[in-house]
Parts: sequence; C-alpha cells; structure tokens
Amino acid sequence: MRAAFLSGLALREGRFSFNVETKRLHNVVERTVQCLYLHETGKRIPETHRVIAIGEDFLKQFGPEQIRKFREDFVNPLAELDPTIIGEDAFAYAVIHTSRDFVSVWALLFYGSVPFLALTGVGHSRTAPGR
Repeated sequence: MRAAFLSGLALREGRFSFNVETKRLHNVVERTVQCLYLHETGKRIPETHRVIAIGEDFLKQFGPEQIRKFREDFVNPLAELDPTIIGEDAFAYAVIHTSRDFVSVWALLFYGSVPFLALTGVGHSRTAPGR
C-alpha cells in the first residue's frame, strides 16, 4: 500500500497532487452497490446483469438530449430524495428502483464530498456460468 500511495504522489506547480486510478474506484463503487442492492431488496443481482459506476467517460457516448433526459428522469429525482446516511456523513446513498427487475439508479456520496452514480441491470453483457 505504501508503494502504491507514494507512486501516486506528484509535485505539480509547487503543490502535491495524487493520481487516482478511476477504474479501481469504480470497482469499489460497483461492489458497494451490489451489496446495497442485496441489503435493500433481499435479492442478489444475477450474473446476467451488471452494475456500472457512471463517470463523465460513460456519459460521453450519449448525445446532449439523452444526457438531459437521464438527468431529468434520474439524477434530479435522486437529488430530491432523503438519503440513507451511515457514519455521520461518512457515507450516504439514495436509490430509485425502476419497474424492471434488477434495474435501479444509485447516488452515493463518500465523506460528504466524493459523489458517484451507479446503475444496476444495465445491459446483459455478462453471461451466467455454464451458458
């Protein structure tokens, strides 16, 4: 861990900065949502479905109208929900479960300042073992 931490530090313009591997963060968010989904619904997300953390890179594949609709349908309603808060603002989340099985949208906030969005049931690109 020390080596990873030190290798990520850099000095830029007289200030320390830290390089972050966003894929690793997204993996943590995705596993967290899998566990929260089980906690909230009592059901595991099946192998035929995915959980994805959404970042700007993901949204770049869509046009402005699709992004506007996503914000209108999910992001704005998520922001209006009372979140579940764990550990005095160490972690908070809100979720919208859709009418489709295993499809939901999650807003997560770590330490009051690190936000993520995640989707469950997005696509069916993983195949269950033995299929």
